[in-house]
Amino acid sequence: MTPLLPFNDAAPTGIGAGVNGPNTSSKSSLVRLPMTPPVRARGPETSRIAARCIAGHATTQREIVLRFIQSRGRSGATDPEIAAGCGIPIQSVNPRRGELAAQGLIALNGDRRPSPSNRPARVWVAAEFAPKPEGVKP
Repeated sequence: MTPLLPFNDAAPTGIGAGVNGPNTSSKSSLVRLPMTPPVRARGPETSRIAARCIAGHATTQREIVLRFIQSRGRSGATDPEIAAGCGIPIQSVNPRRGELAAQGLIALNGDRRPSPSNRPARVWVAAEFAPKPEGVKP
């Protein structure tokens, strides 16, 4: 079996950011994420294979997820709502959403809504709609 190689998930050089060039893209926070999504140090081999397989799609999925959450404004979206709204499997939504949160582009708003299984699901909003910590002026 031929080993799976990661696709270049970064923007090509000459049009903003690149693997070997400076990042001048307006989407710099999305472009600077790793080409191959991270895998836990002790994660199973299947996780490593999955990370290599998604590498060519991760940037696009991040952008789709971010746009969807932004489109929901202050009401935000839960992971199941994101998956349904974007047409991306939830097992791909969760890591992309986590990457966006780590970059500070989205945040929890403190609300919960029922998931399809009727369990409470946390609500994510674009950073501009995130609650401000006490003592911070809007």
